[in-house]
Amino acid sequence: MFARLKNLDPSGKQSWMDLPEMSPTARLLLKPAGESNSPYYNAMLRRSARRARHLARTDQVQAEDLAQSRNDDRDLFPQHVIAGWEGLEDDAGQLVPYSAEAAQALCKELPDWLFDRVRNHAQTPERFLALGEDPPPDSRAIAGN
Repeated sequence: MFARLKNLDPSGKQSWMDLPEMSPTARLLLKPAGESNSPYYNAMLRRSARRARHLARTDQVQAEDLAQSRNDDRDLFPQHVIAGWEGLEDDAGQLVPYSAEAAQALCKELPDWLFDRVRNHAQTPERFLALGEDPPPDSRAIAGN
């Protein structure tokens, strides 16, 4: 009766996120950073359980706790969330091919505010729902490359 609701499950889906701050055609291919991505979610829960015990003793959330959560994601996103990219350039303007090592370097170097944008995109299930729409346009075609 409600089989169409399966389309609302982000499991196994991916989403492109543009990063014009890095270059005009830069974009990341992301998997959901939530319960629908079991490897990420389980790793995140293991890490956050330690923090939860600490927070239970202090009963306060501090900036350091939020920073630690971001740092955990900097470690976990290259392994479980970033699935690829296009148009990312190094400091010399050369295209950087996607690899796990390059994704780790990217996550380490992104400024907090920009990494938080990536986290927000990956943590928003609606970003992974196509609902019959056309696939996202190729950023290189739009830029005329």
